[in-house]
Parts: sequence; structure tokens; C-alpha cells
Amino acid sequence: SRLNQTQASVLEQCGRLRGDGPICSLDSGWSGGCGGDAHGRIIPDRDKFPDMAGLSRQLRTGASAAQLGVYIVPGTFSADRDKLILGTNLTLGSTWKHPDVKAHSKFCRMEFDFSRPGVQEWHNSVVDLFCELGVSYIKLDFICPTRSPDGCQGFADSRPAAAMFHAAIQRSKCRGKMRLGLSWMLDYKRSFWDAWNSTADSMRTDEVTTTTCNDSACWSALVAHPASVVW
Repeated sequence: SRLNQTQASVLEQCGRLRGDGPICSLDSGWSGGCGGDAHGRIIPDRDKFPDMAGLSRQLRTGASAAQLGVYIVPGTFSADRDKLILGTNLTLGSTWKHPDVKAHSKFCRMEFDFSRPGVQEWHNSVVDLFCELGVSYIKLDFICPTRSPDGCQGFADSRPAAAMFHAAIQRSKCRGKMRLGLSWMLDYKRSFWDAWNSTADSMRTDEVTTTTCNDSACWSALVAHPASVVW
């Protein structure tokens, strides 16, 4: 990540937010490298975020009353081929669309074959973990098809991934408390819009404002005009 996010810095920065439950959404760099936990689920970088659940509680109960969000991309880690999906005897590798990591890995991830057993169960397990960590918002990024002039950098069709995360949230204990956002520069032709609209609580169809504030004066000015900020 271009930002040196830590639990202390996020608490300092997001503690300055004001509003009706603003979202403190952590961008790329919050998670622990190119591998997941024992079941292939994305987890915090423990050196930067030793107590993610504690961070969430502090944000919610502080003056900002902020909700914690995290950034993820579709797919499962390429290094986790032999790990079992929680609650099953299925390996993650058995759910991949393509077995060749070198040829098909993107952002350290492998694409699912969404018709295979275990894929929805993996999405369920990720949402359940996020719920335990106090995450209220999931930003699912590098969604395709896209209108980005750079073209699709992720997997070609993210509609099944969005649908499975949506379904996972709806069956979780965080239903009604966790939101799903899709990003970025989504292709919103009718054939795709219906899929995004039926799965997402928010979507990003254009650019975004990003800040690298490092002092109190900068943050004070920013929170007075907090539109579309990525932390």
C-alpha cells in the first residue's frame, strides 16, 4: 500500500470523522500479505493491526462513532491451494477455475469456478470472520466489467463474486449491519447494472478522492469536506 496504515494511525485519523456513523474504510495494505489463515481467509497484518476487533470497538464508541470498513478483491490466495474451506473437506485449489497459478494469478489471487462445491461456503466463512472482527463495510474492488481506460485488471466477470458476498452477508449474524460496496468505475450498461444493483449497497462508477494527510491541520480541513475519501 502507498499508505503506512497502523492501528494507532487509523484510530487517530478516523477519530476525527464526524457524521451519522461515518465509515472508516481501510484501503489496500491492511491485510497480511499473499496468504490467508488456516482456511484461506484474508486476515489483518498483525504487526500493523494487532487487535482489529478492538479497533472497531474503539471507533464505534469514540466521538466519531465510526464504522470499520476493509478493502478486498475477488478470489482466494494462490498460496492457499491445499487449505480446507472452513466446515468442509474441500481444498481451495479444488474450487479454482484454472489450476495454473503462474498463468492465472492476479493480485496473488486465483479465480473461482463459481459452479463448484465449497465456493459459497468460503465466502460465508470470510463474512463470518469479518463480522467477528467488527467490520461493517466491505469494499470489493477491481470489479469487472469496468469502464476504466486501463481496462479490466481483475478477473473478467465479477458478478458471481459480488452475488456470493451479498448472499454471505444476508445469511450472517451481521445481516442489516454490514454493507457491501463495489468498485471501481463499474460498467453500468443495463446488462451489468441489474447485477450490481441487486447485490451492492453502494457502487463506485467513477474516480475517487484519495488523501495522504499527515498532520492535524490537513485532517481538520478534510473532515469539513469529507466526500469520497479513501483511507
